[in-house]
Amino acid sequence: MVININAVKSQAWTDKFKFSRNLIGFDEYLDKALFDSMNGYYLKDTSIKEDFITPSTLNSFYINSLIKFISNFKSENFIEIGIGDGQFSKKYVESSINQDIYLVDLSEKKLSQIKEVINQKNVHFSKKQPKLTKTSFCFLQEVLDCLPVRYFVYRDELVYEKKINLENFKIEEVLTEDDLIINYAWKLKLKSHANTFQFLDFSKQISFLKEVYENIEQGWVLIIDYGYRQKELVQSNQLVDNLLRAYKNHQQIQDFIKFTGDVDITYDLDFDILMESWVNFGGTVAYYGTLAEFLISKTNFLDSSDSLKNRYYLDSRLMGEAFKVTLLKK
Repeated sequence: MVININAVKSQAWTDKFKFSRNLIGFDEYLDKALFDSMNGYYLKDTSIKEDFITPSTLNSFYINSLIKFISNFKSENFIEIGIGDGQFSKKYVESSINQDIYLVDLSEKKLSQIKEVINQKNVHFSKKQPKLTKTSFCFLQEVLDCLPVRYFVYRDELVYEKKINLENFKIEEVLTEDDLIINYAWKLKLKSHANTFQFLDFSKQISFLKEVYENIEQGWVLIIDYGYRQKELVQSNQLVDNLLRAYKNHQQIQDFIKFTGDVDITYDLDFDILMESWVNFGGTVAYYGTLAEFLISKTNFLDSSDSLKNRYYLDSRLMGEAFKVTLLKK
């Protein structure tokens, strides 16, 4: 359900966030809206359960299936980056034996809350990714889809960056001469054969993955998130007016800029560029598929007797198709 809240007056959010100029890119906007130390959505005391559902908040058997899958790799270290409401973290710690566990999150509040219920010597808490030796398994679920992104449109063989004018709160398009962005746009065009389309820049996701790669000596990285391969991504992007989605109280919000800092903002990832980047770092791609395909072929998820909740994970109209899974190896 999409709620149009044009008529709703909101607090002047620009008073809460300090910007260096009046015309800002969406990367600068998202960095403030989501990660500002005082008013950013993810760093406030808000519970994510109030605004949106993640795979781990819906079904405990899903968590157990993932844990069983991860345990098959017998890694000496386990790292969860982005602990969310902590449900997966707590279950994993309960099931783990003889393994160092690292729970990483930018929010000091979330780390403090989970420390209150987890008190084991083998569990370590950090706001930064740890540098680890030996074999590690790293888990990222709905982490990469909230990093700040730049927003572009390809039209008439030119590429424009969308920016927010803080004086009138309108979106402006500025011609870009960034060669990396232009090359990426042409790559999307060649794969999709589309003449006009919107797209996002995933440079921060690539940098984030590179940091993960460099921080583990060897092991695996499991990513579960919204997204598509490039051809399907462009096709999906053409069906919507705005590539960014905002949620509040389990409902999608339009005109979310008015509610900056009070709504979760997300988008679809380009899984092709994530996997290609990992290979360029020196790693390999061990698996890619939809969440439904992954749960059916790689886990014991179908052993669950709760068919109603299972439907959310397996139905192509729900999480089954919207979420993709890739397993990367170093």
